[in-house]
Amino acid sequence: LVFAGSFDEGASEHNITDINEHNITLQTRPNRIYEKYFLVDSAYAIARGGDIDCAGTDGNNTLYLFYNYQPWRGGADNNICEGNFTILSTNVSGFEVGLINDNIYFNLTLERDIRGRDRNVTISKQKVVF
Repeated sequence: LVFAGSFDEGASEHNITDINEHNITLQTRPNRIYEKYFLVDSAYAIARGGDIDCAGTDGNNTLYLFYNYQPWRGGADNNICEGNFTILSTNVSGFEVGLINDNIYFNLTLERDIRGRDRNVTISKQKVVF
């Protein structure tokens, strides 16, 4: 269950432990409950092939988008490998996501061979989500 929250504070996510007779029980009690919320039925993840061990993925420098899995169900059997995946990019030598002052940043580094050159060309790009 994801409460939308205010624009300044962003969203807060809470795991559901039980749903019965139109009641939802949360694992932890939120500080604030907003009228606007979203029910989440699947998750997304981004990972490099070198950082995971999933059947069907190949290449250490391939960036994958995983979807249709449910990590909140717990257990070792429920991980990103149980969902579906698609290739976002190849030749990815680095991928990082972080948080600075309530802003999410993405850092992507691509490396490619150029014919007739002794060295690879490396391109790095960073984007910030406010």
